[in-house]
Amino acid sequence: MSEAVLVAAVRNLAANHPVAVLLRRHFEGTMSINKLAVELLIQPGRAQWNT
Repeated sequence: MSEAVLVAAVRNLAANHPVAVLLRRHFEGTMSINKLAVELLIQPGRAQWNT
């Protein structure tokens, strides 16, 4: 969920918007951490998503 909020904030808020400034440090590394987690924790062809 945080990745979706990050993408929405980057797309819709100006870089100097007060909310964007507050979120910048919070979201630092989110995309790279999520990518690394997927690469390390999910085996190829074995991902299962519960809906």
